[in-house]
This record gives sequence, C-alpha cells and structure tokens, in this order.
Amino acid sequence: STNGMTIGFKAVNGSGSGGSYGGLGGGVLANPLYGTAANPNEVGSGGGGFDASPAGNGGGLVRIAAQTFVLQGAVRANGGVAEGFSAGGSGGGIRIDAGTLSGTGTISASGSSGTPSGGGGGGGGRVAVYYADAADFNLSNITVNGGTGSGAPNGQNGSIHLQQQMAVGPPGKENHRPDRAKHPRPASLERCGPEIARSDLARS
Repeated sequence: STNGMTIGFKAVNGSGSGGSYGGLGGGVLANPLYGTAANPNEVGSGGGGFDASPAGNGGGLVRIAAQTFVLQGAVRANGGVAEGFSAGGSGGGIRIDAGTLSGTGTISASGSSGTPSGGGGGGGGRVAVYYADAADFNLSNITVNGGTGSGAPNGQNGSIHLQQQMAVGPPGKENHRPDRAKHPRPASLERCGPEIARSDLARS
C-alpha cells in the first residue's frame, strides 16, 4: 500500500482513505483536519493507494490580493485525480482579498473522488474571501465539495469563510478595520455586516 501525505510531509493516509484538510477524507485511516477557516494557508493532503496505485494528490495553495478582481474564469485548488485502485486527495487552500470582486467565474477547492475500483473521497479544502463589494459576483459559485467514495465513504465538504469589510489589506491582516472612535462608520456603509462562516458536511 501507499500512504498519502499530509501537512509536514507525514505519510498517514492509509490504503483507500481520502485526504483531509477542511473536510475529513472518506475512510478509517484519514488524517485529521488542520488549518483555520478564516485564513487558509496550507496545501491539501493526498489519499492512500493500494498496490502502489497513485492516489489523488492534495490541492495546492492560492493567495490573491487585488483592489479590483474581475473573475471570468476559475480559481482552482482541487484534489488531483486518483488512478488504479486508490483514494481521492483533499482540496487545497484559497484566500482572496479584494476591494471589489465581480465576474461570472468560479472558485473551487474540492476533494477528488476515489477510483471506481475502490477508495474514499477526498475531503473539501478551505476557501476564505474578504471583500468590500461583491455585489456583482455570485458567492454561491464558491465550492469546497467532498469527493465521491467507491466502496468507501464520501469525503466531507470543506469550509467557506466570507467576510465583508470596510477596507482590504494584504493577506494575514484581519484586524485592519479603522478605529471607530476616531473614524465613525458612515451611514451609507451600515449594510456591511459581520462575517459569515459556513462549513457543511457531505452526505454519504
């Protein structure tokens, strides 16, 4: 068997178990969750294979900071395709900090499926989007689905963190809102609500 690797180059995902990151991989030997929903900063984990079959790799890491981000294509950090007799890899991490986010594109950090011969699905990854204005972007176009298992459990969905804020700074600077005592919030911006965090579990 070939164990899949997780964070820290630890080979822990046993034969047929999907990789985990924001959601658990399908299988009894899947690695535990890691990282945080609000600041994805890690790659995903690979699945485990049988008889040296190459399992799905974990998704990569994407970090984007832009004042204006018009997304017409796709931003992806999905798990890699499993081959032979093996499990899926988990989705990776995506963080986007944008003043204005618009477009008809998609954002995904989903786990890959196990092979039809057998194998658990990879767990979903993590996506965090910080924005000041996303009125012209469909936030439901963000997915962190778990992969489908074959003869083994499906992977669980990962985490999506959405936060509207007054100003957008570089990634990792969550606490950059203005001092309200010195800079009262304008009435026109009262619609800026609190953060929205979502983490869903997949149905087997």
